[in-house]
Amino acid sequence: MSYFFDHSTFESDAWNDWSVNPTYKHLVIIIKEEHTDNHCLSFAQHLLGTTISKTFSGLTSGTEYVISARVKRLEGSDFDPELRWTFDGHDSDTAERLTSQDWHTYRARFTASGGEQRVALTVRSLPPIPDSAPSPAHFLLDEIWIHPSQCEELFDGSPQQLIREGAKIDREVMTVHFVSGEGQAGIHRYTYQTPGKLEKEALAMGMDDKKQELKLDLNGAFSQVDFQLTWLQADAKIQFFSPSHKPLHTLDLKKVDGLDHSINYRCGDAETIASIVIEAQDHIYMDFFKFTTPL
Repeated sequence: MSYFFDHSTFESDAWNDWSVNPTYKHLVIIIKEEHTDNHCLSFAQHLLGTTISKTFSGLTSGTEYVISARVKRLEGSDFDPELRWTFDGHDSDTAERLTSQDWHTYRARFTASGGEQRVALTVRSLPPIPDSAPSPAHFLLDEIWIHPSQCEELFDGSPQQLIREGAKIDREVMTVHFVSGEGQAGIHRYTYQTPGKLEKEALAMGMDDKKQELKLDLNGAFSQVDFQLTWLQADAKIQFFSPSHKPLHTLDLKKVDGLDHSINYRCGDAETIASIVIEAQDHIYMDFFKFTTPL
């Protein structure tokens, strides 16, 4: 199955076909965030109504998609900006009142109607601004993702692909990096199958009984990850990280707890799972990956 992904980072002054309301063309700009190398959209004050928009094609009619962005408020004001995505002019069910000056994730869902879909970001003030009042606070926006609300990675039917330290495997939903260790890791079909946990091809590591570390970079802004891990014969560790590389959660798997493990993690509503790091000391197999974004 082929999934639709669209990712806007605004690095190198790239707008990725997002357009700015002509009224605000001097008030919405790409800036380099202070004390970092990160580029993002800066929304100045005096912004109300439709700010940026983009028309998407290639979406599958009837499929549920998620749009997400990292946002944060800047200087203080008695009036908060409220953000809301609109789809072909219809408001999303969820809005974000910006009160935090820390980066966090704002998400909304929509079902594709087929053909082209126009997505726009609207801003209003809370409380509503009287004529003589100051404008709502300045804010920043970055990392706009659009993708299905649920994606899977099963590896079934994939050719065997084994890599060594420093190499990677590009998949549709994630990129597998062999960070460190001896021997090989990658897509492999194990002789001994476990129905519902390990079927056909899977992601294998530690195949040479050597300590290895893999990193899975996710091609989406997912908030929940589930997968099956089998043939655990030595202690292992799984860590989940945010887009800013902040540790979100750690799972310590113990040999004494058995061979088979169901891995399930959901981050907080304001967070996003950007990567997963797995450390293993012996061979393990991972299969039935499911990535979702429940709201």
